[in-house]
Amino acid sequence: MPRTVGVRATVRDIAAETGLSIATVSRVLNGATNVAPHTRELVLQAVQRRGDKAPLRRGDQPPASGAIFVRCPYVLTDYFGLIVSSIAETIELHGRQMVLNAGEAAQSVSVLPGLTERPGIAGAIMILPRTRRSTWSGCATSSSRSW
Repeated sequence: MPRTVGVRATVRDIAAETGLSIATVSRVLNGATNVAPHTRELVLQAVQRRGDKAPLRRGDQPPASGAIFVRCPYVLTDYFGLIVSSIAETIELHGRQMVLNAGEAAQSVSVLPGLTERPGIAGAIMILPRTRRSTWSGCATSSSRSW
């Protein structure tokens, strides 16, 4: 049964309930044909018992929301430009937008303390020079939001 009221079950939950492997449950949920009929039925019954809290099939997940903040406090020349361009392409492939903070001007701007509180930001990729550990400590404690 569901772990917590209102929480969607995972493939791992269905596997534990049925005694099957995570891979087998995943194959059933995604419509693979290489699953025995009895095994398929076992998984589908477990899913049906969970109703709208059952795991979603691949491709049925709601689209990701929120932009990804990318910080690169260096001029985007050949080396860092290539890195940031690759990050941007990957973010776009995943249907996300990118908020870029780059260049020499970015070196003097302190974005870390308030980053977790910025609306519309779902995650961050940081290309940073070596820094004191205390610089990062505010990120972990400034918000209950987990990244």
